[in-house]
Amino acid sequence: MTGPLPILVVGGGIGGLAVALTLARVGIRVDVFERAPEFSIVGAGIQLGPNAVRVLADLGVAASLASRASSPTALAVYDGAGGLCLTRMPLGASIAARCGEPYWTVHRADLHQALLTAAERNPAISIRMNAAPTTIDTSARDSIGITFADGAIAAGAALIGADGIWSRARDVVAPDFVPAHSGYCAYRTVLPIERAGDLDTTVVGAWLSPRAHVVHYPVLAGCALNVVVIVREPWSGDQWNTPAQATTIMRAVAPFAPGLRDALGLAREWHTWSLPQPILLERWHRGRIALVGDAAHAMLPFFAQGAAMALEDATALAVALVAFPDDLVSAFEHYHASRFRRVARVQSASIRNGRIFHLSGPLAMARNAVLQVTPAAILATQFDWLYAYGRAETEAL
Repeated sequence: MTGPLPILVVGGGIGGLAVALTLARVGIRVDVFERAPEFSIVGAGIQLGPNAVRVLADLGVAASLASRASSPTALAVYDGAGGLCLTRMPLGASIAARCGEPYWTVHRADLHQALLTAAERNPAISIRMNAAPTTIDTSARDSIGITFADGAIAAGAALIGADGIWSRARDVVAPDFVPAHSGYCAYRTVLPIERAGDLDTTVVGAWLSPRAHVVHYPVLAGCALNVVVIVREPWSGDQWNTPAQATTIMRAVAPFAPGLRDALGLAREWHTWSLPQPILLERWHRGRIALVGDAAHAMLPFFAQGAAMALEDATALAVALVAFPDDLVSAFEHYHASRFRRVARVQSASIRNGRIFHLSGPLAMARNAVLQVTPAAILATQFDWLYAYGRAETEAL
């Protein structure tokens, strides 16, 4: 489709590997470049709504991931201080029946390994590690080039930037953009299930409080609980895996119910990262360069859709390249047009959730009352616009 040259993908994370697999599926050769010298187990849990699982199923990855995934029965929302369960929105069989795929929670390393294994087995995909781009050359009419820190050079028909929040590819597409700190930090741990105490280990649990909130859900085939504590905090950094002191987390959760505090006090290891200000570029492409995932639209984690949006991007990109096989620029324009309004809606919903999570005083009381009196099944269906997405898009391939 792109002639003798492959498409170059910068970034070998979830988004980059999904792009590689989706493009290979429609007959395009792909060269993936990852700046790290080796893939490591970074991060912890990740939520995969039916829209994300649908993409993984289409790529043939869901089957290999299923044994490591958990399928929570509900989204349980708690008042952080009192510990009262305000609602239990059904997931499990209910959401699978409505939206066509299950709702999974997995360890990020399990998801990445499933994608990586599929990519390594695909003859149309090559992966090069320790490949940090220093220069992206857009001067040629019919190709694009990358020079790497070690002096190596690669040429391709196009370049896909899947290199995250600190994207090198984005520097070409939006050279004036600089990521900013959101004012939130996330602390995470993986808690063995036997240390979970009184926490419900079968649900996605969300504990709400004015200055912090806590989310937990099962991972590692139900053998552990992924816990994330998100706090308003000025610290900023660009690393995912900065060690954190347990005393810092325990201070942050001091206002929460004793049952939650007791369980978190049993965690042996915490890590932190600074959450960036949400990104939604007006333009995701320039010439033969296009951006996917966090490089184009990084989100706060209040809607658990960052990875899902990158997976959806991969499908939309392949659909666009099939629709415009001889015109990459038009394909990228079509890709952007097909994605922007949906991603903007998800971005807005995430920001709105953050406000709702951290309400205080009378507004928090009103929120709690609404959650308690509204039937949980009705609350759950308000997200079907999000989770049922993707059937028509994947059929186009």
